[in-house]
Amino acid sequence: MKTYFHLDSILVLIIVITYIGSNYLQPLFVVIVGPGLIEYVGRFLGLALFAILSLKRDFLIHFKRYLAYLYLVILVWLLAILYATLYISNQDLGLAMSNLFNILSTCITYIIFSYLCERDEKLSLYIFWALCLFAAINISIGIYGTLTGQNLLGERARDNIAIGVGAFGFDESTGRSGGIRGENYVGLWTSPLLTLLLFEILGRRWLVACFLLSVVASGLATSFSRTTYISSLFIFLIFIIIVLRNKANWHRIVLIFLSLILLIIFVSKALDQQLLFTNEYVYKSGIERLLTDNRTHVWKEWLEVFFQYPFGIGPGQVSNYVQISIQLIPHNSLLSVAVEYGVFGLFLYMVPFIVAYRSSRWLFKCNNYDSLLAMQVASFWGMVVSLIFLSNPFLKIVFLLAGCIEGRKQFFIYRKGITKNLSQYK
Repeated sequence: MKTYFHLDSILVLIIVITYIGSNYLQPLFVVIVGPGLIEYVGRFLGLALFAILSLKRDFLIHFKRYLAYLYLVILVWLLAILYATLYISNQDLGLAMSNLFNILSTCITYIIFSYLCERDEKLSLYIFWALCLFAAINISIGIYGTLTGQNLLGERARDNIAIGVGAFGFDESTGRSGGIRGENYVGLWTSPLLTLLLFEILGRRWLVACFLLSVVASGLATSFSRTTYISSLFIFLIFIIIVLRNKANWHRIVLIFLSLILLIIFVSKALDQQLLFTNEYVYKSGIERLLTDNRTHVWKEWLEVFFQYPFGIGPGQVSNYVQISIQLIPHNSLLSVAVEYGVFGLFLYMVPFIVAYRSSRWLFKCNNYDSLLAMQVASFWGMVVSLIFLSNPFLKIVFLLAGCIEGRKQFFIYRKGITKNLSQYK
């Protein structure tokens, strides 16, 4: 197969990095100028990227492979709205149309980045570096809050519920530190950087990578977020599996062990530092919430709504069916999609994750180790674990990375000729 796309288009590269940045930095613009402007900027960048790539014949061929899926998404959306209108209640068509646009733009983001990573190896690498760069900015803000007990944006950030608790530094009311978004997003936003540093400790720059990994782990720990802890642990487990499968030897195992020791020292020092800005009551309340507060009762009620209306109740209607005593946010992206769009909507939502799972299996089974694909896979599944505890199902960064994984796998199949045993995993 010929390579049609090269990095001679600097404009495409600039738009790609700016688009990634607009998604990462969205909470910052929400605080400074309000939510409207950044939404239009993100949409404009996405449309501009799509328009530029549409001039390429091979992109149109690539896009046509996903047309049937896009038609199904629109059909299921229409059926969910029609069903909810006829059998449940009238729908807010303005809100429904806005949700449809968000869903389709998320799907197109997946298609665009699968194309870019399939056509150009360097661009695939630059995309991951861009994710790591913005992840570094995110975790640096959290570490700033831990070291100073301050919030970068002051009261404007503390009073803005839309960006989450602990965003832009330390939150004295909870004793937690977050990054660009609230503390529950620290793990998801930092996944690419955490993955990069884990793999770098196996290389020649072990000492530098180990130091930076310890600093990043300190920022993750001081978020006091179970979502962050679980997603970070999941990334580490994937990393261990990949290492044992592809690059295991006693030297690398020793490096990992030494890195863990340094990491534990840094984390303990960071927690001690953050305690200086937290009174004893807030600290004990935070630990108690971390250990005892669970969301199973919330998930249970949302599941009851789903079983009662298996074809969906439509977007924005959940307040009519969930008790006021229970949170109107399920803290689970899968439940959010299932309740609003029904069983068919949930199935279509899962398709990119199923494709990514098959690509991940291909990575583990293929004898040709690729570090970039390995890092993409580890980062992506860490983000997916976060989505299980967050209600943000159409977060574009996650689907962007899912597209990168599929594109990278296809790159190896068609460019490198790695097709051994492919029929089992494709």
